[in-house]
Amino acid sequence: MSKLGQVVESVENYNKFVLDQVKRARTDQKFGRELLGRWNDVKAKIPTTRTPTGLPLPRLALPEIDEPGEIARYLFGEGLPGEFPYLNAAYREMYLEPVREIESFEKNAGKAETKIPQLEEPTRLFSGLMLAEDTNERFHYLTRHQRTHRLSTAFDGPTLYG
Repeated sequence: MSKLGQVVESVENYNKFVLDQVKRARTDQKFGRELLGRWNDVKAKIPTTRTPTGLPLPRLALPEIDEPGEIARYLFGEGLPGEFPYLNAAYREMYLEPVREIESFEKNAGKAETKIPQLEEPTRLFSGLMLAEDTNERFHYLTRHQRTHRLSTAFDGPTLYG
């Protein structure tokens, strides 16, 4: 079997596994209660944060579901951030924590004192969608309320693509 065939077979097997878990959650009450308990624990542990405008928001938005089969479909089929199959995110909290320094043991012969800065994501902004004054005001607003220092700017579609 080719590599692509193996990948296709693995995906099909995993999708079958997810459907089996959904059926099990709907028929096995104990398993369904366990999933519901895990789901409620996950939701209860999500911290809230405030936007720069003061709006409180959960740091992780989960679907509003309470049926064990749908919870199983979400947990096994999509996974929570940082959990297999990594459809929501590779890490539990991406881009939410301040930029930190990380230790590099592999590159520096195990010396803990050697640190390299973690790369940061730039904030992206399209300009030219309003008046120049509006865009300038938005630039200032973003730089006042962000942790990162880089601002990536692109023009609106008609200007960009001519």
